[in-house]
Amino acid sequence: MSASMEKIEEIYRFEISPAADPVRVDTFLSNQVKHATRTKVQKAIEAGLVKVNGECVKASRKITPGDIVTCTVYKSPPLALEPQPIPLDIVYEDQYLIVVNKAPGMVVHPAYKHREGTLVNAMLYHLGQRETVDLNVDDDDPDNAVYASSAIRPGIVHRLDKDTSGLIIVGKNETISQQLSSEFQQRRVAKRYRALVWGDVVDSTDIHGAIGRSKKHRMLREVVRRGGKEAHTTIHPLERLGFATLLDVELHTGRTHQIRVHCSHKGHPLVGDTMYPGHGIPRRPNLPAFKKFAERVAASLGRQALHAQALRFQHPVTKSWIELDSELPQDIETALATLREYHEQS
Repeated sequence: MSASMEKIEEIYRFEISPAADPVRVDTFLSNQVKHATRTKVQKAIEAGLVKVNGECVKASRKITPGDIVTCTVYKSPPLALEPQPIPLDIVYEDQYLIVVNKAPGMVVHPAYKHREGTLVNAMLYHLGQRETVDLNVDDDDPDNAVYASSAIRPGIVHRLDKDTSGLIIVGKNETISQQLSSEFQQRRVAKRYRALVWGDVVDSTDIHGAIGRSKKHRMLREVVRRGGKEAHTTIHPLERLGFATLLDVELHTGRTHQIRVHCSHKGHPLVGDTMYPGHGIPRRPNLPAFKKFAERVAASLGRQALHAQALRFQHPVTKSWIELDSELPQDIETALATLREYHEQS
């Protein structure tokens, strides 16, 4: 680990007042320390990083008036964000918000591995910021630091994967960002996508399946029977090519990787998706030749064929309804044209 990434030690010290009620030390610290959850505090206690009157204690130890409680926290240093003059495809802008047609490959939220070239770097510059912004990052949820920070203008209110292209809304101030976030949370923003998937999707289908972390790969998601979050996706076939289908996709919920997980779960993985290949390339009579062709199409894309094509939402200030569309990016159009040509010849 480089010196710039060494953890910073921070010690919290609390002297319990005479009027304090006796509560468990883990409950007390989870309420007092920023970004602390009960699980985090319990892990800190198990590691000997929490002491009462200089002695290590159990999570169940109740604090009493006059106790001195200390908690040592090791966290990452602030993330320095540089405003950058990166060209943006802006499809809507007023004094309150911006809607950008994000290019594939652009990271939305900065992180230690992606400090530059992100949508936030570009938007900071676009809105007139020139000084570096130091952002305190929650190691367990670095994206949330961007959402929650009052230091970040613009406000990123929803997510798109790095390799997913398309429309994304950005609030210009904290109030607008919070209002837009609320609209997303209450499912009042209509989002439609275009997805190019393997296999023949014959009919429109509602896909219901709770999504949770994969048991095998923590960075991936999967449809789970227990412990997941409700997820609902509707897919409509727009163009059927026998071995591939262009879909119109409607999101009713907004779970991480939802479209990719649901389509893969149904046996129709997205063309070019290496994280969620599902059942892979559909079988054909001339499987070896078709497989090579399909692999070339996927490789030429270099990403999952997914595009956030349309948004419909109510403006938080004017209350007028805004409807925006964007065209398929050239890489997906090229892949689609190649698939059409193969379909006509087969």
